[in-house]
Amino acid sequence: MQQVTPLRYWPSGNGWTVGILDRLPSQLESVGIVFERDSDDLDSFRLAAIADEEIDQFWLFSRDHAPIQGTEVIVDAAMDRDTALDAVARQLGLQRDAYLWTSPDARLSDLVASAVGS
Repeated sequence: MQQVTPLRYWPSGNGWTVGILDRLPSQLESVGIVFERDSDDLDSFRLAAIADEEIDQFWLFSRDHAPIQGTEVIVDAAMDRDTALDAVARQLGLQRDAYLWTSPDARLSDLVASAVGS
């Protein structure tokens, strides 16, 4: 597993949360992942970016005061959901049932395109 600097911009222009892992950043840190701390206008958060040959890069993201305990998995909006979920599970050595929640089976870019076309 190789940590990288988070992309400044996703190739498609947008990222999307494809799932939420049942692990907290502190649990992921115990296997060697280093989270950066930062904040925005909503909350403080922790972020780690991991390189992957198949999906390029994914982010592990957790807001400090999120209502759900877990870590979001964020990928490029053009990425296929199942490809991304499988790549993340493979990189982290997890099973697919490690996700508390997964996004509906559609690409965000497809949803936006259908909404704009309506």
